[in-house]
Amino acid sequence: MQRSRPRGLCCEATHSSVCILCVYRALTRNFSYFLSYLESILNQLYTHSINIIMRGDININYLDNSNNKPQLDSLLASCDLYSTVDFPLIINDCSSTAIHNIFIDKFKNTNFTIKPLPNGLSDHDAQILILHNIKIQNLKAHHCTKRLINEFTITEFKLNLSYESWNKIFY
Repeated sequence: MQRSRPRGLCCEATHSSVCILCVYRALTRNFSYFLSYLESILNQLYTHSINIIMRGDININYLDNSNNKPQLDSLLASCDLYSTVDFPLIINDCSSTAIHNIFIDKFKNTNFTIKPLPNGLSDHDAQILILHNIKIQNLKAHHCTKRLINEFTITEFKLNLSYESWNKIFY
């Protein structure tokens, strides 16, 4: 999957949608299968007008140089997605890892902050990603009327029908 960024294109002004993709890679699954499936998904989603943010438990420690890390980085770079987590999220007596990550387009999101959030609920910290200076389009609110259908409203409808005169319809 080869992609090139058009030169001179101001990405902050051109992207109009944000797509947040959450992924999980099980340690027991074949890594090549994961890459192939992820590539298929990214091929469907990626355009220069969509700002993709990928978040997930990918089970690749970004604090170490594993064999799988360059392959994943290469695939994601073809969609302008780059790792943001460079701090440990799981810390214990023996090791520290960063197997959960957030990947963003650093060309579209030039001003961001990422930090850990210790939460005490899990064996790992959460991450907070703050995208500064994001322009969000205000959508006009529209009024939508929906009919509530339940046992009571059906009974009420039947009762109202019984009061109608059908002579003009069936003559």
